[in-house]
Amino acid sequence: MADDRRKHGKTAAVVGGGVLLAWLLLGGKGWGRGGKRGAASAEPRRVRIRISDAGITADGAHVTSDEAVAAARRTGAAEVFATGAARQGTVDDLIAGLRAAGVDVWRVGGSHA
Repeated sequence: MADDRRKHGKTAAVVGGGVLLAWLLLGGKGWGRGGKRGAASAEPRRVRIRISDAGITADGAHVTSDEAVAAARRTGAAEVFATGAARQGTVDDLIAGLRAAGVDVWRVGGSHA
């Protein structure tokens, strides 16, 4: 009887270790069942808009305010970062334009006054 318990204990340890090893090899993401899958389920892309005393950039390219709004409208979302040297009127006008275009706006870094 004692031998049976030892065999069951060893079997459980081997099976549990195998499951743990499989989970670790899969990167802790499970078996891929259910939940969100692929790029279609990823959070929507946001255009990164930076406003400084040198002007406006959208995803690293120099643009006008209207071009920045158009780029953000295509994706539906924008992250707006204004440097300390940015003109407040430019920041306010751009954010108002983004919101009027129906773009979700995230203000990142700096002051939000």
